[in-house]
Amino acid sequence: IAWAFPVVAVFGSVFTFLYSIKFASLFFGDEPDGRGHVHRPPVAMLVPPAILGALVLAFSADPNLFIEGLVGQVYGSVVPGEAHSFSVHFPTKLTPYVIMSIITIVVGAAAFPFYDRIHDAINAALRGPVRANWWYDNFVEGLTT
Repeated sequence: IAWAFPVVAVFGSVFTFLYSIKFASLFFGDEPDGRGHVHRPPVAMLVPPAILGALVLAFSADPNLFIEGLVGQVYGSVVPGEAHSFSVHFPTKLTPYVIMSIITIVVGAAAFPFYDRIHDAINAALRGPVRANWWYDNFVEGLTT
């Protein structure tokens, strides 16, 4: 049964990969006709994402500095005993975690052209209280009636 956890993790990760790529694909390709003209956002709306992007670039340049400087300090302040050491690095050899990631990306990329069919099949198979949307819709309907 030790194999079940990695299999379930990869299975779930494939769906995470699929909906992430589906979301990202909304920003590429042709614009929908019904949207009309979209105005350029004001500078005040562009500054926060620019700051976040700059922080991502800075932390990506030396992630261990950020992890030890912030995460390590926070972890050490809330956990008694000796501080835990953190490190981030690219894998240099083939490990089970790398294999799981490769499987996720390959299967997700192979399944992406069939995203709509997979989505429709899952929605058809899951009916009633099994779906999270069923609970939400009925809760909202109960509030409005």
